Amino acid sequence: MDKKKKLIIGAVIILIFIIFYLGYRKQPSESLIEKQLKELNELRKAARLHPLTEEEIKAQMEELDKMRQEYEAKPLSEKEVQGQIDEISELRQ
Repeated sequence: MDKKKKLIIGAVIILIFIIFYLGYRKQPSESLIEKQLKELNELRKAARLHPLTEEEIKAQMEELDKMRQEYEAKPLSEKEVQGQIDEISELRQ
């Protein structure tokens, strides 16, 4: 009975580690992309670059969607894309 309990406890601990590892692998991809975009925006602000045109913003958003698909993150809806475009435009003015 004692060996069975130890085996069950060991299996549960291993299962928990596997679940955390799989969850950890998916989470950083989205946060990494968002972090890179924030850093890029901060660098542009620091360099006092001119605001991006609508075409440049749309091209960046398309590139972001491609990156999200590559990392198996969910793509943004049109409403979310437009919201981010508006937010980026406000920050750059």
